[in-house]
Amino acid sequence: MTIKKFESGINRKVVVLICPLIKKHWKAYSGLTIIMLINLMLTLLIAAFFGRVMNAAVNSRLAELTQLIPWGSGLLLVSITANYCNSCLQSAAVYGIERDLKKMLYQHILYLRAQCLTSLRSGDLLSRFSNDINKIENMLGSRLVDLVRMPLIYITVFIYLLHINITLALVSWLVAPIAVTASSVFGFLIRRNSRMLNEVTGDNSQLINETLQGFFVIRSFVMEHLMLQRNTKQNDRIYHLQMKNAKLSGLYYVGGEIAGSLTLFVTLCLGAYFISNGSMSVGALVTFITLIGHMVYPLTGAAGNWVNFQRAAASAERIQEILDEPLEREQSRWQVQSPFVHMPIYSLEFRDLTFGYDAGKPVLQHFNLKVPADKKTAIVGLSGAGKTTLFSLLLRLYEPQEGMILINGLPIQSFSLKQLRTLIAHVPQETFLFNGTVRENLLLGSRASESEMICAARAATIDPFIRSLPEGYDTVIGERGMSLSGGQKQRIAIARALIKNAPLLLLDEATSALDNKTEAQVKVSLDRLMEKRTTLVIAHRLTTIQNADHIVVMEKGRIVQEGTHHYLMMESGLYRRLQQMGNTTPILSSYGRRFDDA
Repeated sequence: MTIKKFESGINRKVVVLICPLIKKHWKAYSGLTIIMLINLMLTLLIAAFFGRVMNAAVNSRLAELTQLIPWGSGLLLVSITANYCNSCLQSAAVYGIERDLKKMLYQHILYLRAQCLTSLRSGDLLSRFSNDINKIENMLGSRLVDLVRMPLIYITVFIYLLHINITLALVSWLVAPIAVTASSVFGFLIRRNSRMLNEVTGDNSQLINETLQGFFVIRSFVMEHLMLQRNTKQNDRIYHLQMKNAKLSGLYYVGGEIAGSLTLFVTLCLGAYFISNGSMSVGALVTFITLIGHMVYPLTGAAGNWVNFQRAAASAERIQEILDEPLEREQSRWQVQSPFVHMPIYSLEFRDLTFGYDAGKPVLQHFNLKVPADKKTAIVGLSGAGKTTLFSLLLRLYEPQEGMILINGLPIQSFSLKQLRTLIAHVPQETFLFNGTVRENLLLGSRASESEMICAARAATIDPFIRSLPEGYDTVIGERGMSLSGGQKQRIAIARALIKNAPLLLLDEATSALDNKTEAQVKVSLDRLMEKRTTLVIAHRLTTIQNADHIVVMEKGRIVQEGTHHYLMMESGLYRRLQQMGNTTPILSSYGRRFDDA
């Protein structure tokens, strides 16, 4: 998005994001508004109190001074109470909105379409969660109320000052046009610079995230110096943008201070002149000087608030960009009834399927395949043939441009996304584990019993290893399961597929990370898992699918051969060439990757 587009759309973006959140916490903001009015009244009363005290002191009216002391104590007590309530209500509003904003952003990300997720960078997303939300948070609470309070204070105090001395009040008013003009100019520059700063900060977060995840690659390719150069360049860019913001803000603040000091100096000089000629009392001047600070402060204070508002506006626009991204769509006008969903056996059909991640570059072209129920169908082919894409389309992570996928004769759009994905157990080649316990990674929210979980772990030959861990099934395995080997992680993935007990099974070379001995053990449990299930297997080790009921050979998004292992070996086609080549190289094909495929 260009800066120009950003500038023209910022007001709408801020309103769309912030207003519903403020509305939800209307009680806290109502309280802040009431306290704002109380403080406004206190400002006038305290200024008047100082004026009366000064006049009483100058005129030696001791009895009046004695009477004023309880009033001053009362005003002080009310002011302290109002400030305490203001602090509590501000915290309730700020922290409540921060909580709701983080929840809203996280929930939206959870349901984003796969096309959007693959284009987003994790580091940039983390920056929006932390850096951008914090800047919005800093603008909320009493600062947001100040956007109304400060103009109201200015108008109220100006009217009161007109009542005290019209000449001094008009001299004080001359500062306002200068402050408003400066706000417009500096606000534009600060908002634009803050936008660039937020984007570079997101880039830096992404680099740090990649450094942590690619630690071993960086070490093995001796990339430390290169990564340090990139980080240094980004940090230097952040420093220069921060300094530019600081200079712009500093000029804005200094301008406000100069205007305020100049106003105070002129007022004091003119006031002294009016006292000397008898047209103004000392008490009136003290009241005026006390209030002139409250007239100048809305201008100088508005400067700070305006700077913070521009930074928050830039951050709000970045967050709204994510919230504007479309979510997964059900695309179904009805949901399949429960009896159908709980049928024991399902057949699959890919009918005239055409799909490409980019326009004009189809991965699948008029693809047709019938997968019989209760059978094991294997899909083989060179990298980029479109195998993993079939899994992604079946899970409805993407939608085909043409054609359809049917389950028992019904389009998959007939099922809700939850219904569809409940029917499928997927074991990817690249296993992802969460930073939690072994138990949590096995169950993944399932309501399986303890005995069912242990049976699944035994079937996947991972139970003895789990029991050898310090806390057994309650051992924390670290981020992405870093404390486990590839084979151990893959067996945990197989075990959780067993726990899910779904009728449709998708295996993306589920034994690729296992040694021959363990693979032989797990193969027995997988054979048991595939019983009475419709199974699709992506195979890179062709030796693992020789007993499949049906083998499909793909090339450039089309089926070029079909049949059993023995039948295909008798043909002089791609399958036999792959066997002769001894093609055992695992090729990454996670459905979460943009560049398809294995």
